Amino acid sequence: MMRALGFSHPGRILALCATLLVASVFSSLLRAETISMETRAGGAFDLSIFPVDNAKAVIVMFEGGSGVFSAASKGFINAHHGKFVDAGYTVAILNPPADRQGYKGGMPPRFRETKKHAKDIGFSVRKLKQRFNAPVWLLGISMGTKSVATIAASKPRLINGVIFLSSMTRQPSGHKAVTDYDLSALRAPLLAVAHEDDACRKTPSEGADEIARLATGSRATKVLKFSGGRNGSGSPCRPGTPHTFAGIEDEVVAAIAAFIQEHSP
Repeated sequence: MMRALGFSHPGRILALCATLLVASVFSSLLRAETISMETRAGGAFDLSIFPVDNAKAVIVMFEGGSGVFSAASKGFINAHHGKFVDAGYTVAILNPPADRQGYKGGMPPRFRETKKHAKDIGFSVRKLKQRFNAPVWLLGISMGTKSVATIAASKPRLINGVIFLSSMTRQPSGHKAVTDYDLSALRAPLLAVAHEDDACRKTPSEGADEIARLATGSRATKVLKFSGGRNGSGSPCRPGTPHTFAGIEDEVVAAIAAFIQEHSP
């Protein structure tokens, strides 16, 4: 179940849900490309691209945790990026750079706060804009929201919109939370998504409201709160829990796709 603040397109969301449920059968047939890029010596990284002809927009995605992408792994982006492709969006996923793979095989949390990471993302966004001639949005979940915030604050004019899911708004001392970034410079649309039952202490659902309040310059700021789904055992910050919208992924994807469609030229 979704509780939307200022969201007014339930019919479109239901239609997209139905489309996603049918089209997801064909996700295994998605075209995929891997492009290697390098913005600094020793920091080469792979950009995994799932292109769609005449895509409505390009969505650059950042998985949580260490940011390692694997279509065979769990995680909201790992397991469900294909649903966005099915909905008509080109998806691009940044993999951790070669010189930053010491944290669970991928990016340490602090690296997401750095100028080097911002440079990698910015370079990728420019290349994607040149190739696809389409709006480019950033989407991150959990730790991936720090990557989105880094660009939203430092290169706000480069992107056409941002999506925050299960945002990192509670961080230990010395680490930047998403709410520590200056999001007031962002003019592009912003959507903050949360699950009301997210028990991960670093990503409370009220963090979505806090992010929206900070984005004072955004021309379209929305908050979506979901409930329901399933809750697996183990850490509340892992896949299979409300933290990753387990059991309601289709509904979440459809709502995000509708927001992007509404606010893309």
